[in-house]
Amino acid sequence: MRVLLSLLLLSIFMSSTVHAEVLCSGKSGGAIHIRTDCKRTEVKLDMVALGLIGPQGPKGDTGLQGLKGETGVQGPKGDIGITGAQGPIGLQGIQGVAGAQGAKGDTGDQGAKGETGATGSQGPLGATGLQGPTGLTGATGLQGPTGLTGATGPQGVGLQSNAYTINSAGNGGYIEISSANGHFSLNYFCNYSGYYGYNWFAYNSSVTSGSVVINGTVSIGNAINNYAWNDLHVNGGGQDDISNHPAPTGGEQANFVAIENGVVTDIRLNVFQDSSRICHISVVSNGTTGYLHQ
Repeated sequence: MRVLLSLLLLSIFMSSTVHAEVLCSGKSGGAIHIRTDCKRTEVKLDMVALGLIGPQGPKGDTGLQGLKGETGVQGPKGDIGITGAQGPIGLQGIQGVAGAQGAKGDTGDQGAKGETGATGSQGPLGATGLQGPTGLTGATGLQGPTGLTGATGPQGVGLQSNAYTINSAGNGGYIEISSANGHFSLNYFCNYSGYYGYNWFAYNSSVTSGSVVINGTVSIGNAINNYAWNDLHVNGGGQDDISNHPAPTGGEQANFVAIENGVVTDIRLNVFQDSSRICHISVVSNGTTGYLHQ
């Protein structure tokens, strides 16, 4: 019976705590009522003493912060504040763009002619002007008599002197003059298939474009022509041609210096074709000469 009473009171208590109500009973006992407040003829029951609830426990941990509420309505605009003190004067700005030029004024009256000034001193001599173009080659003059053979000059260091003849009748021929290291050669053509002139031929794999520097001068009569090449290379055939030469009936001189990796080749030729169409070729060189083709 006591257990049933306890369960009944507990049920009443659980429902009453939701609405913050209390348990009331008559002063002489009797029925138990749930009220928001006891009547004057009733007493408030102590639920702790009745064993319905235990003593108050320790304070629990702080719960999680709730969600942020919605932004409130904006308040009315405040009054205009008092005007602040004037700030310091700012730095001067950059100069503006110049305005457009004004219209040209009328020409003034011409002034009186001044007196003639004293003659100045003569200025310095101007620089020599560029040389004019070479004039057209005149007609070949009559062949003069063959002069006496001069005395043989001293032979240069490492140079060899040789003389050759090529019959320019028919298909003519050419002479091959090898370089000092045997890697390339200079060829002179005397009416070889109608061709007078020079070219170079490389036949060693060490000769590549830029490895051989060639400088030369060819003189025909009063005309002197200078040449320079550095593109000779193996398997290139005849290169660096000097062609379209007339027959050397008036004589022709040629000097060439070719350098490959410090090895210097010096070749000097003196060519003359006589009335019998025989080319007389004098060669002074530090290379190998004597390869005659005709």
